Amino acid sequence: MGGKAFAELGQDAFPRIPTQVYTPLKARLAAHLKKLYAFVDTPAGSPEKGDHGDIVFVVCTPLTTGHKPKADNTDAALSNAHARIKDALGAQYGIPAKGTCMPMSNFAVPAGPELAGKFCQVDLHVCKDKDEWQRTLFFNSYGDMGMILSLFTRAHGLTLGTKGLRTHYIKQDETHISSFFLSDDLEKILRFLGLSMETWARGFATRADVFAWLKSSRFFAPRRLVGADPTQEKKAVRQHREMYQAFLEFSNALAAEQPNSNSGPDSESAEEIIKEATRQEALIYFGKKESYNALVAKNLQDYNFRQKFNGKKMMEWTGLQGTVIRLVMHGVRERLSEAEIAAMDEGTLRNVVLEVKPEAEIRYSAVKDSKE
Repeated sequence: MGGKAFAELGQDAFPRIPTQVYTPLKARLAAHLKKLYAFVDTPAGSPEKGDHGDIVFVVCTPLTTGHKPKADNTDAALSNAHARIKDALGAQYGIPAKGTCMPMSNFAVPAGPELAGKFCQVDLHVCKDKDEWQRTLFFNSYGDMGMILSLFTRAHGLTLGTKGLRTHYIKQDETHISSFFLSDDLEKILRFLGLSMETWARGFATRADVFAWLKSSRFFAPRRLVGADPTQEKKAVRQHREMYQAFLEFSNALAAEQPNSNSGPDSESAEEIIKEATRQEALIYFGKKESYNALVAKNLQDYNFRQKFNGKKMMEWTGLQGTVIRLVMHGVRERLSEAEIAAMDEGTLRNVVLEVKPEAEIRYSAVKDSKE
């Protein structure tokens, strides 16, 4: 059943739609939307489906009356367009998008004379530009393409979504950036994963064809995918994703055929080594190694600075307490930069602090006397 956005109308109002009704309805609605947006398409559906639920349109670049791309794609512009879209689709009900965090509008469109009195839910996902539009179409293609590939990347220390590919560390520290942007170039990302964009673009006739393509990825490692399945909260949502669950069954069956080794490449002991090697490979492949290392170096500098140069250390080294400590620290910063302090050994820094101490005490006394 579709129509989850319109629960008040009841599930019976949104039946599964047979292909012979769904296909012409989708084509007719797409033609109307192309009068409003420069780019309009629907994600490729799961193969071998006999009926359908909601129709999802992914669009971007609103058109002016002259059919030229309009630069204004703000929340206000999208909100103003809602009524026009509803009219264009012939929808009886509509739920507008709620800002950029929820760019999906929902419409209840009459399903047609074959299903008199029934509706089809139409979801309209508005993207900020053509690149995001292409990524969104890809990640929503064939049912659950994005969910499946996110398993691949998660098992190798990366995360993948409609915003692009990033590094992923479960626990961040000064030497590891938990989520560092690598690329949003879809074709380049797929090449890194060892997948052919051209094959995907030609389409897949069967579910087996989709799985064979996914299996061709160099990141397809069935035993590691078992551990990459997400948290219980996310699992509850994904249990209802038919294509995703079918792929898990396919992958888990292959994993069960593989030997369970405590020392092989799929063992727990090797997992973090593999993830780190993949992250480093990705940084080089996407040309991000230098900027990543610079950020790590800055994080380390900040960490070392905080560890060496803080009120507790100043009190320990000077025997002073209270407001005068701020004057001591100010005096040290007049002599040394943050980078110099971070690189300095504690013994040398302590000597500088003790050199500054008398001057800070004099300043403190002068300020105190002026207030009395």
